[in-house]
Amino acid sequence: MVIQLLFILLITDSVNAQNYIDIIKSNAEIKPDYPSKSISGEVKIEFKVDEKCKQVKLDAQNIEAELIDASHRNISLTIKEKFIIINGKFKPKKKYQVNMQYNAQPKQALYFVPTKNDYQIWTQGQGKDTSHWLPTNDDMKDKAIFNLRIISPKKMTVIANGKLDSIKEYSKNESIWQFKMKQPMSSYLLSFAIGDFTKQESKTHPLEYYLPQHDSLKMEPTFRHTEKIFKFLEDKTGYDYPWQNYKQVAVKDFLYAGMENTSCTIFSDAFVVDSTGFFDRNYVNVNAHEMAHQWFGNLVTEKSSKHHWLHEGFATYCALLAEKEIFGDDYFYFKLYQNAKELYDRSNKGNGEKVIRSGASSLTYYQAGAWALHALHDQLTDERFDDIISTYLERNKFSNVTTSDFLKVVAEKTDIDTLSYKNDWLEQTAFQGEKALNILKKNKSIKNLMELESLRKASFPEKRAQLEKALQPPIDQFLGQEAVYQLPSPRSDDILRLYLSAFSADKKIVRQAISERLREVPTSLQNNFEKLLDDRSYLTQKNALLHLWLSFPDKRKAYLDKMKDVMGFKDLNIRTLWLALAVATNTYRPEDSYAHFQELVSYTAAERRYQTRRNAFQYLSQIDSFNKKALKNLIKACGHHNWRFRKFCRNLFRKLMENKQYEKMLSELELNEKDKGFVDKWGKG
Repeated sequence: MVIQLLFILLITDSVNAQNYIDIIKSNAEIKPDYPSKSISGEVKIEFKVDEKCKQVKLDAQNIEAELIDASHRNISLTIKEKFIIINGKFKPKKKYQVNMQYNAQPKQALYFVPTKNDYQIWTQGQGKDTSHWLPTNDDMKDKAIFNLRIISPKKMTVIANGKLDSIKEYSKNESIWQFKMKQPMSSYLLSFAIGDFTKQESKTHPLEYYLPQHDSLKMEPTFRHTEKIFKFLEDKTGYDYPWQNYKQVAVKDFLYAGMENTSCTIFSDAFVVDSTGFFDRNYVNVNAHEMAHQWFGNLVTEKSSKHHWLHEGFATYCALLAEKEIFGDDYFYFKLYQNAKELYDRSNKGNGEKVIRSGASSLTYYQAGAWALHALHDQLTDERFDDIISTYLERNKFSNVTTSDFLKVVAEKTDIDTLSYKNDWLEQTAFQGEKALNILKKNKSIKNLMELESLRKASFPEKRAQLEKALQPPIDQFLGQEAVYQLPSPRSDDILRLYLSAFSADKKIVRQAISERLREVPTSLQNNFEKLLDDRSYLTQKNALLHLWLSFPDKRKAYLDKMKDVMGFKDLNIRTLWLALAVATNTYRPEDSYAHFQELVSYTAAERRYQTRRNAFQYLSQIDSFNKKALKNLIKACGHHNWRFRKFCRNLFRKLMENKQYEKMLSELELNEKDKGFVDKWGKG
């Protein structure tokens, strides 16, 4: 009986605490602390309730909090592991306030990242993670105005949602940055970043760009076309940018390509490039995608994950349309074609998914969602399609929607059978491959590409004429790329002439295909291949260096000398390869070999970017040259916050431990208790 009574009380407490809290405004003053990897602060929350109740809850993941004051005497707090219960006598339509101080040591959502010269602190709250560093309501249906006051060292720059209102002295060594919002937003879009950043502003648009100080010379190539994208999205949506300004900041070791926090996108510094890197790894698509989210996702927000394509499908399609403006129709259709092939292949394997569903894959929400929009767009003029988008946004601004809200606008504005459209593109598990194919064939370049791809299994004599045609000037870049991938090794003069034609093409993508295709470089193409070392592409240069080094041992010194000062991308893709090749070349500057090895090991350290560390770990493994320092850095990397990098490191560690030499080295390492625990937990498989 006692147990039953206790159970009833627990259920009652839980149910009462689930009453919906509608946060109107949240004013927070926070102070992240890098040494302790913690955050403390004070937050004043103004809220309403939807029905009479005695308890409401705030999401607060392992946050310790204490009430400072409240708008009503009977309000108190009860601290739970994952939330804070606000106790009181609450009535609908009345406004209440609580002011609390709190502290937390977040396990996720707030990241403290070492850099070569200092550190960065940044957030990633997508989903339900903001409550790891701020008591809030992790429900995207609850839109509130968030104002942040952030205390940081004076040497640092702070970026956050909203408009910077002031920077004032807080203490001798600290400043307090005040950011204010005008419009409400969901809490998962709350963000800030702290670091040694340099700033650049647009002269014509409310755009601010932030990069680490040492990357200040890469502003233009990194943010190239941003103003054009901004104007395009305003014109395409027919809706002026809805927030006070738009900031973008590149951070080290970000978890994803980018995150569309309201007015404050945080993105991976992997996209920080110079003009050479722009060709292979530019920020344009991610830039346009995250910017499009300011309308699709931030201004108009899904009611539940079942309708997540309304965020990602729209942002993906808008990004493609923006790239169409920049790179042309052929590029646009090529990207649609690539996405269609991936969706069709997965569908044929029985792994297709409905677009409207909870828990779907990224491929479904992003690419299938974008294709659903293109299938609609293809039936309409640009003007009518744009009118649908504009009406949808205006009607649902600052609110939450389902797919039905979008389809209602389509039904009003067109004579399209929305039931059939919904069934074909949003509720079928099978991708509409034939319909997509017919849409794509409207582009001549893609039609020709499809015809050439159909010959992949044919013998060279059978497709010789088609390959020759594809590689005749002026060469279409995508057709030329496909032709190169289908060329056999140049064992005859006829094939050699086709390679020479491809080399002469003024298309980087075609020459890059050659650098990937020919891993054993014939002497007849050696001179042409050596010219690829000067190509304006870091991927092409890397491929050329490796394949030349492998193919012509007698010229290794010359190749290494030529490329000794080339770094490559931010991940140092060329430099790390160069160091591994230099160490592996016994005759190359033996007096410097140890210094080269030590430099490669230095790139495994925690202050380096995880992409650089991965390269260094991989090359040290390939040349079988791990030392104690590198092994210790690998063990620490196995606890990294980026799960892909963490997984790579753990798999590599297990592989190394199959070697008795490294197993013995491990036994000689001095590890702290945390690292020992990691080794015991995952080192055994």
